[in-house]
Parts: sequence; C-alpha cells; structure tokens
Amino acid sequence: MSNAISHLPGRVLVRLGRRIRKPLDNVLARQSAVGDPAVFARDTFPEVVAVEQHWKVIRDEARAVMEGQGLTPPA
Repeated sequence: MSNAISHLPGRVLVRLGRRIRKPLDNVLARQSAVGDPAVFARDTFPEVVAVEQHWKVIRDEARAVMEGQGLTPPA
C-alpha cells in the first residue's frame, strides 16, 4: 500500500473505495479489449470450450480441495 493512504483508518478507505468504484469500473470497461456487453459471444473466449468439456473433473477437484481444507497447514 502506498504511504499516502496507509495511515488512513479502515472506514475512510472503505468509503473512498465505494466512491471511486463505479467510476473506476467505467474507465476499465472502456479500456477493455473485449468490451462490456451483458453477455459475451461464445467465440470471445475460446478457452471456455475446454472448461465446458471438463467441468466434471474441475468440479471433482474443487470438491476434493474443499473437503481437505482443514487438513492443510496455515500459510
């Protein structure tokens, strides 16, 4: 975090974040290489095909990770 804002209380940062979020979202959306449509065309992200084909494997991996969460030591 930069020195300019690191000394501010948390609630001040939260209020600031809330005020700048929408304008920042708008700026980022205008700069996006893929635009900001409500629904993207299927061919915009070709990698989605692989995710759709292997969703069961991905689901099973996620379930295994979730079941073992208590077994991993804290980072």
